Amino acid sequence: VIRNFYLVAKPDGTADLVAYFVNQGTASDAISSIEINGNKAAIEPAQNELIKNRPVIFGGPTATAKATFAGINPVPGYRVDVTVNFVAAAPVKLNSLIVE
Repeated sequence: VIRNFYLVAKPDGTADLVAYFVNQGTASDAISSIEINGNKAAIEPAQNELIKNRPVIFGGPTATAKATFAGINPVPGYRVDVTVNFVAAAPVKLNSLIVE
């Protein structure tokens, strides 16, 4: 399950991801990359394991991970296509809102 997925534009032309991921399957997986038009986010920690019912949270006070896109010059109010790639599962394509 992916919830609350959006990008926060920063004045330096980067954007931070805010999102909530939880694996409801029986097998563990991991986020291998998150991309906008081939531009991969810098993710910390580098690979986020998705263990059943243990959320991975990007952004906010309860964050367990961070993903920042450099050089995309995000414009608040616009939307952008984002692809989330996993180690085992098929990629997920989302259309994300950019906020201030």
